[in-house]
Amino acid sequence: MAQAIAPAERTKSACRPLSSVVRQQLTVYATIPVRRVRIAGDQRSGWSAAEPSDSGSFEIDFRFTVTDDGNANYLLVYSSHDNMYFADTWHETLEGALDAAREEFGIEHGEWTMKYAA
Repeated sequence: MAQAIAPAERTKSACRPLSSVVRQQLTVYATIPVRRVRIAGDQRSGWSAAEPSDSGSFEIDFRFTVTDDGNANYLLVYSSHDNMYFADTWHETLEGALDAAREEFGIEHGEWTMKYAA
């Protein structure tokens, strides 16, 4: 399965396939149902967020969700609307998950619809 390529400087996040978390009933803390993002790569060999100047990059609609991880931590879960690109990253705090979305995809905190207070 495809996984996002995590930036080298992200030390507290670990990418893993979305299928590893969808079997559980998780609490949703924040959502963005549709957000256009630019990525590069492909679903088989890996992909990451990209800049307009990156060769082969393209824009695609994604959905973003922050959930619990079944314990006391959080997952930033993201997938394209066509389900070809998906990944999740683990974070110790809700704020950490939101910060990772901002760093990786340029998503500002005000873009999220907050569901529950953490």
